[in-house]
Amino acid sequence: RALTGATTVHHGHMPELELTSPTTATGIWAMQDQIVWPEGSPVRRLDGAGHYHETYRRTADGWRIESMRLTRLHRDVEPGS
Repeated sequence: RALTGATTVHHGHMPELELTSPTTATGIWAMQDQIVWPEGSPVRRLDGAGHYHETYRRTADGWRIESMRLTRLHRDVEPGS
């Protein structure tokens, strides 16, 4: 609901992946996002950056994300009207 009517762009960059066993791995991805809400919204724009910290597990169907945590390093918020 928080993104209803918003335009969003979300990028993941520069993965650092490590195999921790034949069936597990970890990854850290740099990320940048931009969200622009319509006029009249409580927040007009958010620009942010940070990292995704993920764990993966290999299953019979292939590699799957087991857990994901986002840590933000920067968040620039423009209030709405």
